Amino acid sequence: MLALPATSAQAVEAGTKVTTGTITWGVKSSFRNYVTSPVADGAVEVAPPAQKDGNAFVFPAASGTWADVGVDVGTQGSVRFRGHDGALDITISKPRLVGTGSAAQLRVDAKDSDGTTHTGLAIADVDLEGNLTHEGPTVTVSDAPATLTAGGEKLFSRDGEPLYEAGTALDAVSAKLTLETKADPEAPTDPAEPGETTAPPVDAGLAKVTGGTLSWGLKESFRSYLKMSFVEATTRVIAPATDDGAQTTFRRATGTWDSTQVDVRTRGGIHVTGHHGVMDFTVENLRLVVDAKRSHLRADVRDSEDNVLPGLVFATVDLGKKVKVAGNTVTITGAPVTLTKAGETMFDYTGSPMYTAGTALAPLNGTLTVKGATAPPKTTPAKPAAKPGRDKAGRSAGATKRAGRSGELTWGVKSSFRSYITGPIARGAVSVSGGATAVSSGYRFGQSSTSAQAPDATGTTNYRGSVAFRGHHGTLDFAVSQPSVRVNSPSSAVLSASVTGRGRIDIATLDLRAGARSTESGWVQYAGVPARLTAEGARVFSYQNRAFYVAGSLVDPVTFSVGSTAVARRGGGVVAASTSAQKWTAPPTPPATAGLTVDQDEIRAGDKITASGTGFLANETGIRVVLYSTPVVLAENVTADATGRATWTGTIPATVEPGKHTLTFQGSVDRGVVIDVAAAEEIVGCRLTDGRLDWGFKESFRAYVSGSIANGDWTTRDGARYETPEFTWSKGAGVLDEKTRAGELGFGGAIEFTGHDGALDTVIENPVVRFTDEKAAVLTVDYSGGTMDAAMAGEDDSRTLTGVPFADLDLAAGERSQQGGRVTISDVPATLTSAGSAAFPNYEAGTALDPVTLTYTVSKDCGTAAAPAVDEEQQAVVLEPDEFDTASGTSLPQWVPWVGGALLGALAAIGATVLIMRRREVKA
Repeated sequence: MLALPATSAQAVEAGTKVTTGTITWGVKSSFRNYVTSPVADGAVEVAPPAQKDGNAFVFPAASGTWADVGVDVGTQGSVRFRGHDGALDITISKPRLVGTGSAAQLRVDAKDSDGTTHTGLAIADVDLEGNLTHEGPTVTVSDAPATLTAGGEKLFSRDGEPLYEAGTALDAVSAKLTLETKADPEAPTDPAEPGETTAPPVDAGLAKVTGGTLSWGLKESFRSYLKMSFVEATTRVIAPATDDGAQTTFRRATGTWDSTQVDVRTRGGIHVTGHHGVMDFTVENLRLVVDAKRSHLRADVRDSEDNVLPGLVFATVDLGKKVKVAGNTVTITGAPVTLTKAGETMFDYTGSPMYTAGTALAPLNGTLTVKGATAPPKTTPAKPAAKPGRDKAGRSAGATKRAGRSGELTWGVKSSFRSYITGPIARGAVSVSGGATAVSSGYRFGQSSTSAQAPDATGTTNYRGSVAFRGHHGTLDFAVSQPSVRVNSPSSAVLSASVTGRGRIDIATLDLRAGARSTESGWVQYAGVPARLTAEGARVFSYQNRAFYVAGSLVDPVTFSVGSTAVARRGGGVVAASTSAQKWTAPPTPPATAGLTVDQDEIRAGDKITASGTGFLANETGIRVVLYSTPVVLAENVTADATGRATWTGTIPATVEPGKHTLTFQGSVDRGVVIDVAAAEEIVGCRLTDGRLDWGFKESFRAYVSGSIANGDWTTRDGARYETPEFTWSKGAGVLDEKTRAGELGFGGAIEFTGHDGALDTVIENPVVRFTDEKAAVLTVDYSGGTMDAAMAGEDDSRTLTGVPFADLDLAAGERSQQGGRVTISDVPATLTSAGSAAFPNYEAGTALDPVTLTYTVSKDCGTAAAPAVDEEQQAVVLEPDEFDTASGTSLPQWVPWVGGALLGALAAIGATVLIMRRREVKA
């Protein structure tokens, strides 16, 4: 019930007519000041009969109804805010106060800066609790707090950016209303109808309920359903009620309790939302009514179709032996509650009830203070059934209902575009508002009007709602709103919509002949209709004036129906978003030095190891692996198991200096271990020459760089070259152990990717293939650059790293061939390592890169004799960098160490060519 002061004894009869009055509201003081400031250089215009009164606007000619259990009062007049040479242009008209209990909304007819009209937009939530008085025929609302809704957030925007977030405090709402007075009103009767709003006569001799609570938990399985992640549910308690997760406790009990009649009323409620607002209902002011003929629960309900149902009889209750009376205290424990036909609407979802009449709901509990309490009346709850004169949802005659099957439009826009918006390039989000909802095949818009006479679809059918796409840190930001289908003939139609910054345009042509047509009385549907972009529609899908698609391109098929006007669904918000994490920087020193175990005692630079630790959250994701002294991120998304144990297998960079280092796992907790890293083991084996590496890097990255978004290119240098679709490094040299097949093959040369007017600049150079054995290898590279995300935001997060274990190579899966000493391993699968992803975070670890083809020549006489032992005095001789002409591209990479000539000569004398090669020692 609305909060009436204790001094006001009268009750407001259900549906009492409001004969005159005003609603006063200033919208938001800071917004008014902004519009008229030198920044916006605008003005505020008030249209009669509204008037400006100081810092507020007075909207007169109030009309509607007012009752203890609900209010619906509208006014006339409008106010217009204009600024920024017309770029900001918002009109708010006909404010209307609508609510149940102490929760109300201010709804308006509005026109936003894009020219889109919104009818009945819920712009603000209004709290009437403690801000309402009723004296005689006058009801006064005084400075009731108002907060911006999600729908209101969309209205107050400029260039697609909201000026205020949902939940922002607006100016308080006031009202002064005059109610119709009736001479000699008759005492209210109790017709026992499901939608009853009047109270039974109160006998002065009945025992009074002076305090206490009733507790009810909806339905246990329903509460479990709300906890499922895909529902994305929220529950909000309406004061003074409380909720413990299992049941809602309605407080401030009043009424009567006697052996002949029970009527207990409580205050407070619960507001449940889910499925991005498609499910959205409120249950307030629980009431228990029992006499010799009936025993049921009532509540003030607003269902998911926005029907306001005061005093809805939603369930029967069997008090039976569940009531205990002790002195002045009545206790109800676990009284069975059963859903009525009328109550099905409470659990409505997408137009259908989740539970049917006769379903057991959560039991009723309560503790009441009753002076002179007695046992309640003995009654047998009637079997739940639909009442004559009700619709199929059991609503009373006064409830809003649809006539016939409603029309709707379902369209996914274009699936590849949706994926692009929420993918690693745009890193954006998709949101719905204005009655549109997200479904598996795209977005659904309810019919708002039509000129067609179904089942003939000829004419124009309009649908309500908006879907907005935002990416690239807001530089791509537009909404498709209020779509319509214009059927010109039985074979063709046009899909149009209002598009941010473009007005209403024809987006796509529809081939009705290729769709599936079905009809019912007053309703027709075309399903799966192919849609092709018009020239104007193609320009909608662009970034920085570069179109993604050409005119005539197929977009997602359209399914639309023409019927009756659909219920305007509330809710909205983000329905899909990039899951990219915010930029993270490793702490400069190890946060832990204990808690990890490593699977091997001796560790050398370049070794692959496995480490694990416990104490993390069950199934925790995003655990980072960082190696110190200078922090190097080796992995960014390690996942713990159900017991909280995290395990990582990866490579210690070959560039790590010998000595003590600390390996850490960093997540909800930090774990570490101090390890001794020895110098990389020297490889003694056969000389490899004339090596060649063919690799496309990542096709999608090349397409992104050269596409209309980055508008970039790539170049090669220092001996690397490009020939569609691969980069080639040649003149590689290295060494291979013929027994273990371990070895290295290194190349000189670089490729550089640039885009976004230079903001994107990534260099991949000096690749080295490190053979683990004949089945596997690791491709390491020197990397310099930043992320695509930062580049598109105009930021610089570039870094330079050497010897990054970038990709795992599955040599066993490649095709191996050999002609003489020339070996070719083609189409070798390459996957991004965790260290590669940490350096190049545009893709996740495990992402498939382009396959690699590797070619090299093994010295002719290799393997004809065993390699002799090398004593400590026979060390490898490393040539200085200036001994190679790297500029010409004809020499070997400058890091390649060669064995001294004397040793080579001696080995040649015994018929073997041997090369000793150390792993690179380049500091990161």
